[in-house]
Amino acid sequence: MRRHQLLALLLVSASPALAQRVVPPAIDRGSLVIGGGASISRTSNSISTDGQGEVDGVDVTAVSINPSLLYFVRPGLAIGGEAGFGYSDFGESSSTSFTVGPALRAYFARGETRTLPYVGVSLQLGRVSFDDEADVDDSPGVTVFGVEGTAGITWLLSRQVGILGEAFVNRRQQSAENALGRDVDQTATGFGVRFGVAAFLPRVR
Repeated sequence: MRRHQLLALLLVSASPALAQRVVPPAIDRGSLVIGGGASISRTSNSISTDGQGEVDGVDVTAVSINPSLLYFVRPGLAIGGEAGFGYSDFGESSSTSFTVGPALRAYFARGETRTLPYVGVSLQLGRVSFDDEADVDDSPGVTVFGVEGTAGITWLLSRQVGILGEAFVNRRQQSAENALGRDVDQTATGFGVRFGVAAFLPRVR
């Protein structure tokens, strides 16, 4: 009898510790997360023309939206894809952009919690089109490649829907030919914050 009582006491004592190791259903293996956010960022540019030295470019303020779809391959770890649609205005010129690429996100949450902190990284490949208000014709578009890192928190409003806030930093490179036929390489580093919503679709058990 005492042996049974001791076993029951050990199980009750271990329950809280076991619960802390349980992953919330929203980020368990087999779940999906569909999200989207709007961001504002500040970008500092450096420009190089045919390797003749590097000069500082103008600072640019940009806005964008970034929908994403990820699948949890293991508890807390999701992979998938992310797209980006952006608009930038810098003086007499502006640009619109579209990017798409693979993304990875790792969540750090255990037990019964509605707070899901995470970090992520994504690759970006796309197209940027420029519009120079001083010219009659639009400038040609260029291909852009970049990488972005994020750190944020999702607050669950219910078991499946949450709001998110994150900080991000990205690095982009693009190359184009100017009116003189010279290759102009541009490297841009951006920092910003993004707010949005996320819908989690737990796997059917």
